[in-house]
Amino acid sequence: MVLASLTSACATEDYPKLPPSRSVVADVILTVDNQTSRRVMVYLESGVTRDSLGVVPGRSSRSFSMPSTAGDSTSVLRLEARERRTVAGVRSNGFRVSSGHHVVWTLGRIGSGVLTMR
Repeated sequence: MVLASLTSACATEDYPKLPPSRSVVADVILTVDNQTSRRVMVYLESGVTRDSLGVVPGRSSRSFSMPSTAGDSTSVLRLEARERRTVAGVRSNGFRVSSGHHVVWTLGRIGSGVLTMR
């Protein structure tokens, strides 16, 4: 009798739904092509986390490795370019990456720049 009640209790237990699968993102290159005349400090945002990637001088480009703290394959990322640390800058559209991606963000004089994935 005890065994029968234990078996029926286990059979009716609701199991929680599993979260969507996520994978660690590795080997992602972020390139900023700064076509403006001003140097910019570049940040990578993932949710509430912001990582400082570095400075890109005017009329030049620079590549960065994606920090391990930036999230996983389900994270929506944004790049931000600031002329001064204390003033909000230009932000890219949101994007997601997978291992091996190469993200190129081209900054022009107008708008949020052009984001391409390779």
